[in-house]
Amino acid sequence: MRYLAGKFSYLDLVLQDTPIGDDSVFAVLDELLRTGEVESKFKRVRTFLDYLKVEEEREFYVVMSTSESLALRRSMIPRMIAEFQEDEAYIRRRIVKRRKDYQGESTPYTIEKEVLE
Repeated sequence: MRYLAGKFSYLDLVLQDTPIGDDSVFAVLDELLRTGEVESKFKRVRTFLDYLKVEEEREFYVVMSTSESLALRRSMIPRMIAEFQEDEAYIRRRIVKRRKDYQGESTPYTIEKEVLE
């Protein structure tokens, strides 16, 4: 909870194994899971976190009225959202830097012109 809970890579994996009880959220996530684009990945994690926030808010009254656990008596999702936003900003900066640093260089994903001919 202290390190992974708000990290993009962890959230992106967790959302794939989390049952989603809202059909409209499920449809959005299902569509976004079909692409590997970075923007779609960020959007699906944001959508997932928004869903978790709504669910946490919906269940919060029950938890507050039935649990004495101090850990459960505070919201967790807002912190996860803030950490994700920091991680997303960091990843975006790294992408820009790497693209600048390796501009024009071939990568393992570069399709060479000779291979196509």
